[in-house]
Amino acid sequence: MTIHIYGSCAGTEPIKGWRHLSFSIDRLGKQYFFDAGESCGYTAYTNGINIAQTRRIIISHTHMDHVGGLANLLWYIRKLDTQCGLKACPQIDIHIPNLETWEGIKMILKNTEGNFKCDFKIFAHEVSDGELFYDTEDDMKVTAYHNTHLPQEESGKWRSFSYLIESEGKKVFFTGDYGRISDFSNILNCNNIDLLMIETGHHTAENTASALKEAGIFPKFLGFIHNGPDVRRSPDETVKKAEDILGVKTAVFTDGMTFEF
Repeated sequence: MTIHIYGSCAGTEPIKGWRHLSFSIDRLGKQYFFDAGESCGYTAYTNGINIAQTRRIIISHTHMDHVGGLANLLWYIRKLDTQCGLKACPQIDIHIPNLETWEGIKMILKNTEGNFKCDFKIFAHEVSDGELFYDTEDDMKVTAYHNTHLPQEESGKWRSFSYLIESEGKKVFFTGDYGRISDFSNILNCNNIDLLMIETGHHTAENTASALKEAGIFPKFLGFIHNGPDVRRSPDETVKKAEDILGVKTAVFTDGMTFEF
């Protein structure tokens, strides 16, 4: 499994070298994007990723630092497909917790050149708890679990989600923003997690490692992403503290990193 990191920063003012959250998982040449922070399409393509082969885009929640690059990513894919000879996937599925946000993005795209007419189809799906998809050809399965970063609406809908990603016999759990470790402790305790990708924008790395230990959660590998100031100031110190507390191999994901897992 190959993971490409395009943005690893929490929702901040512009900081040189740290863009807002986005990464993709490469499955047999197809890209599965998770979140679409600022300029993720540009960063991916200029780092040598064929974004025309984007199969799905999965959004954790619709705050700007998670969707700010979505319209531009799709615009680049259309440009590469129609003008640069890079054939796009026949269909791109977007999994997004709030379809109102997608309607706004769609309007932005429709008001660009050519009414954003594409040779490929785009389908948007509103995220809810449970299995989002299982692409057997690519051996890629994603299951959604709500978290309390955003409150439950009166209608009963949740608007912020974490994702269990299963491929090649491995399990990766990703959460953009979340409320508390108990949001997903039962899920992690019931699954043998190979990689936990967890944010430090709202929770310090030290407190996160301590909370995971208290909850009895010991992934095989811990990766900090959507990083806050303590991690950005001293990634090496962050890794040492987390490993001392939790006793598992730890890494700080940074922009431009490619991680073979």
